[in-house]
Amino acid sequence: MDVVLLAAAAAVAALQHFHLLQEEDLDQVAIERIRNMNRLVRPPHPMVHRLTMDLHEPKELLEVVNSDPELAGRVLRTVNSAAFALTTPISSVTHAISYLGTALVKDIVTQFLISGSMEIRSADQQQAYTRLWLASYVASTVGLLLAQDLRLERASELSTQALLCYLGDLSILFTHPELAEVYLNQPSLFVRVNHQQQLLQTNAALIGRSLASHWELPAQVADGLRTSLVPMSTDPATLSALDLDVKHVTLCYTACRIGDLVSFHGVKDVADIDFKTSEGLEFFYLDEHLKAAGIDSIYKKLKEAALRRKLNQFIAHLST
Repeated sequence: MDVVLLAAAAAVAALQHFHLLQEEDLDQVAIERIRNMNRLVRPPHPMVHRLTMDLHEPKELLEVVNSDPELAGRVLRTVNSAAFALTTPISSVTHAISYLGTALVKDIVTQFLISGSMEIRSADQQQAYTRLWLASYVASTVGLLLAQDLRLERASELSTQALLCYLGDLSILFTHPELAEVYLNQPSLFVRVNHQQQLLQTNAALIGRSLASHWELPAQVADGLRTSLVPMSTDPATLSALDLDVKHVTLCYTACRIGDLVSFHGVKDVADIDFKTSEGLEFFYLDEHLKAAGIDSIYKKLKEAALRRKLNQFIAHLST
């Protein structure tokens, strides 16, 4: 039998034997474990709640950022860093919003405020933490640009959702620092999730969903986290039968996998991305999901000169 067919058969078998835990699968021990994890993570800055609400107007974002001088300073330092490779320095928050857009500045602020809830204790933990934030930052930016390019509604909301999809992983890393080596040594999302379920009897999606609810973030954020891993182990026919915004869920999952490819697999050029040939069971159904959702034009868009240059430049500076 052809090697490719053998590999595909092995992948199907592995996915058929894998069960992605859902909330109804959790026993009382797992539920209490998640609650304890939530209690260990400090509540975020109150502004996080407002940032994850329907905040889309530049004026509203400006009011939020300028209400905290430290926050305003952090935004300016971030946008003037090498990651954005700006030829002209940004001199004010107003300038940052007008130049980079409300959605991107909002995600910069959200990331900064959430990071203050988690204390890093070791070098390995810091390295894994940096890797997760890099993945989330790339996912957020990719999600925003692709959603805008595809002319999808709620592009800003999708961008924030992609950023927060790593919240459960960050909680695991903070409350179980001994698991830092898993994030450092295992690039496969499927293997990491399988490890989480065996060790913690839950997974990052459910932990993130619970933490978002504990923080009283909007219901759509918590629901988005709950379903963030569903495309990994669900075929397109099954996914389409669920009560989900399939296009939104698929694009958010795709943006996060691109974030993973950059942060965990070292991808430097988005034009090289082809989910059909990507290793890792988390990619097995993705090409079919994109076709079913009608957004498989993503491959073409990642190769378009303007978008490719923008993303690659962002990745190059962010990875240094």
